[in-house]
Amino acid sequence: MKNTYWMTVLCLVGLSLGATAKDFSGEKKDFYGFDRYDMETEAGSFSVYCPKEAAPGKPWMWRSIFWGKTTGATGRVTNGDLQLLEQGYHVVKAPGDVSGHIRGNARIDAVYELLTTEYGFSKKVSMASMSRETLALFRWASSNPEKVESIYVDNGVCNVKSWPGGKLVPGNDSKGDGAPKSWALLKKTYGFSSDEEALAANISPIDLLEPLAEAGVPILMVCGTKDSTVPYEENGAIMKERYEKLGGSIRIITEEKGHHPHGLEDPTPVIEFIKQHTTG
Repeated sequence: MKNTYWMTVLCLVGLSLGATAKDFSGEKKDFYGFDRYDMETEAGSFSVYCPKEAAPGKPWMWRSIFWGKTTGATGRVTNGDLQLLEQGYHVVKAPGDVSGHIRGNARIDAVYELLTTEYGFSKKVSMASMSRETLALFRWASSNPEKVESIYVDNGVCNVKSWPGGKLVPGNDSKGDGAPKSWALLKKTYGFSSDEEALAANISPIDLLEPLAEAGVPILMVCGTKDSTVPYEENGAIMKERYEKLGGSIRIITEEKGHHPHGLEDPTPVIEFIKQHTTG
């Protein structure tokens, strides 16, 4: 009886604490001194980046396709997130659909279910994206607003008319550079038969804000005001106007930078935002 009692206690303690990094399946790799596990679900593969010791409640950050390099265009963003790892957050790389189609939600759904039920992760996730990853982020977040703690967007695509549409698409008044191959992929993915049909569709993040505003999900955006790839006036500025009109909380940090910049030199405002809205 005594052995049964203590086995029950130990099981309950294990459930309350959640799994530790050593419990993860999949291939283990080193990621700048942290453990990385490449794992699988029936819906696809994903990666978990583990802190040395998980913070209370096991908070975590969702990332998508571009995250993981500490040099180059996205290096400053990854380096900022390394500070989250140091403070006990897990970072999870689980791509959705690159064109923002709802079919991409299945992989994120599977990862969320696995991590929150079998590994004790927080039931609410912080989400972050760069550039086109923002399409997948808002598609999943708008379908699951009760599961989202906060959203951080770095020069993100908020309006498909701006990117990948851009000025190269006939009949579109965007001043953005545009991306013909990505525009063709978007039309194929959604089954649009013409440019006009794609331009008229409400499939952009700026069209998916109402559920998030109703759920009180805060948004932080970093935007380059001279970005020619994802122009601020066609993306972040519209996002801010619409979200505030819906009663949502949104903050924009602007930088006088051109091309398509990513990351802040000092990521402190981003880290403070994420931690401020972590309920675990």
